[in-house]
Amino acid sequence: MMTPTMIGESVGPYRITRKIGEGGMGTVFAAQHTLLGHQAAVKVLRKEYSRDEALLQRFFNEARAAALAKHPGIIAVLDFGHTANGSAYIVMEYLDGEPLSRRLRRGRLLEPDAARLARQVASALEVAHSRHVVHRDLKPDNVFLVPDPEVVGGERAKVLDFGIAKLAGDQGPSAVMTSTGQVMGTPTYMAPEQARGAANVDHRADVYALGVLLYEMVTGRPPFVGEGAGDVIAKHIYIPPQDPRERVPELSGALTAVILRCLEKEPGARYQSMAALSAALEAAGASDATPAPLIPPMAALASGVGTTMSSAAAAALDPAGGRGRARRRLVIALLALAAVLTGTAVGLAVSKRHGAAVSAAGAPRDAAAVVPVDAIAIAPPAVDAVSAPDAGPIALDAATAATVELRIASVPPGATILGPTGARLGVTDATLTLPRHDGTLALVLHKSGYADLAIAVSTAASSQASFPLVRRSGAPKPPDDPMNPYNH
Repeated sequence: MMTPTMIGESVGPYRITRKIGEGGMGTVFAAQHTLLGHQAAVKVLRKEYSRDEALLQRFFNEARAAALAKHPGIIAVLDFGHTANGSAYIVMEYLDGEPLSRRLRRGRLLEPDAARLARQVASALEVAHSRHVVHRDLKPDNVFLVPDPEVVGGERAKVLDFGIAKLAGDQGPSAVMTSTGQVMGTPTYMAPEQARGAANVDHRADVYALGVLLYEMVTGRPPFVGEGAGDVIAKHIYIPPQDPRERVPELSGALTAVILRCLEKEPGARYQSMAALSAALEAAGASDATPAPLIPPMAALASGVGTTMSSAAAAALDPAGGRGRARRRLVIALLALAAVLTGTAVGLAVSKRHGAAVSAAGAPRDAAAVVPVDAIAIAPPAVDAVSAPDAGPIALDAATAATVELRIASVPPGATILGPTGARLGVTDATLTLPRHDGTLALVLHKSGYADLAIAVSTAASSQASFPLVRRSGAPKPPDDPMNPYNH
């Protein structure tokens, strides 16, 4: 078994610097190129497994598959070979982010976010399929989310672990079965033909698996669960999936249709390519103008208590449900928000050292978890502030009184959302419910070890956005995580 004693040793042109994690087949280390200086991840197979020809072939299959299917959405393999003591290794690009499995443990995703990530995965697998590489083990652990400001949403999905991928030249049942006759793959995400051990498993098995993944992203659980692998496999083969709208009634019909077509039992009834699936996802998003359901904040998931600003305000303002009193308080809340949006100073300064926005008000980071809308203090206008034209009184018509839901996420998550006066409004990934208003709201995302990020979000319509955070220079790395993407 490999141990951290490899730290300081060289693997090809890479020097091992630290241990990242350990899995059932080996250990993953961080490494640095001795000449170029860039960081990489080195997966080292246990010595006893390196002598097993079947396992060794599966291990190097990952390197071959990734090399064939070059795409920014597929983890790059930089090198592979054997260490001095005979252990097999693969050198991969180093990823800083989180697996989709961890993201899903915090709750189901926004419908647009789920569709966006699914399109990214489809795009990567489309290239893999064009190179005759079928993944056959697509699951949340094998999709890793990394910050990328160049793509919509500010993060990119990376497909990992092609260890059991079917490559061009694989023939017959041996391409699908282990030497003991066990079906290869993960039962929860396995296509029916793959579960049966069929010899003709092709790229449409990945279409099915992505359908399972999409189902789980929007409902919070996969379509089939059971007490054992056999139970789950039987359901994939024989039982139709439950309509996802029975679990999430507000899910759009267009996306529901896409998911259910992916989950057809017969490969010929599914989308016949990842390109066709990606186009269907894009069309589904364009056809549904109604904002998708939003993930409740983590505090709400843990306690079962609503924590949006509007719900807190409603409870504090009108516990007896008096309409006249609620209308008066709503006017106050709208006027307060209007003042913030039309020229009132927001109490933010810029740190020259880090180039990051910080709270000039000096509010403690551990302030109350949620602040009602009408309890947000309004800072006095700055001397040189330019006031916006007076918009006149706010009428309580349907358009003005309506609220918007702002879904704010960060990569990595767990950033405190600070309001204009430094008040703590929630923790990413979170949903803020605010009165609708034609304007923007200035916020700051704060997370220990990362530069504070000043953002502006529109309050004209419900929306969602994900913001990548930048680690501060010299900040310590987060602790080793056993769920790291290379630990398979």
